[in-house]
Amino acid sequence: MSTGQPSSPARPAVVFVTAHPDDVAFFMGGTALLLRDRYQLHVIVATRGERGRGAPSEELAAIRESEEREACRMLGAPVTFLGLADGAIYAEREAVERVAAMLREIRPVALFTHGPQAKPDHAAVYLLALQALERAKLFWETEMYMPLQDGETRHGRYADLYVNVTAVIDEKRALVACHRSHHKDAGSVEHIIAHDVLMGKLCLCDYAEAYMTGLPLVARRWGRKAGSILMELDR
Repeated sequence: MSTGQPSSPARPAVVFVTAHPDDVAFFMGGTALLLRDRYQLHVIVATRGERGRGAPSEELAAIRESEEREACRMLGAPVTFLGLADGAIYAEREAVERVAAMLREIRPVALFTHGPQAKPDHAAVYLLALQALERAKLFWETEMYMPLQDGETRHGRYADLYVNVTAVIDEKRALVACHRSHHKDAGSVEHIIAHDVLMGKLCLCDYAEAYMTGLPLVARRWGRKAGSILMELDR
C-alpha cells in the first residue's frame, strides 16, 4: 500500500516513520508544522496503538487511529498504518520490504524516525526505517533525523541539531491535543510541551525540538547540500 503519489520536484517529500499514533505530534510536531508548506509530508505508523498502557484493545486501536488521521489532516499528510503488533514490533523482512517500496515511490529528501537507543518498539522502528532506506537504495542520499525523547536511554551528548519551533508552538499544542486518548488531565498537553521548553533553553530560544542525525552534518555531500532541510527553516 502506498502513502500517496510521489511528490513533484517543486515540492519534495519528507517521510515520518514511527511506532505509534501520536509519536509525530509529541516528538516532532513542531518540525512537521514548519515543514508542511514547502514539503509534502507522509506518515507511516507501524501500529494502531492497540496496547496503549495495558492489554490490547481493538476499541482503543480504532480511537488512536482516528486521532492520528485527524492530526495528519492538520499536517496535510497521508498516513499509512502497517498493522504491526503494538508492544511487539520487529524489523522483519516483510515490513522492511513494504516500507522500502513506499520509499522508492515517494523518494523523500528526509526521513524522521525514532532513535536506536530507545524503548523496544521505538528502537525496532529505527531499525525498520534504516533497513528500508538501504533496501530502497536511498540511505546515502536521504537525510535522517531522530528526536531526543524524554525517558529513553541515549548517548551522553547534546543533540546534533535544534529546531526553533516557537513560531508554531500553539499549533503544536493543537496537534498534540488531537490525541485525546492520551490526555488524562488538563495539564497533559503542557507536559509534552515542557520538553520543548527544556530543549529551547539549550539553544537560547523559547521552544525547540532536538535531533540526532543519521550521518554527520557537513556543508556538502556528493554534489548536494547535506543536512540542509532543517538548517534552512525560517526561524
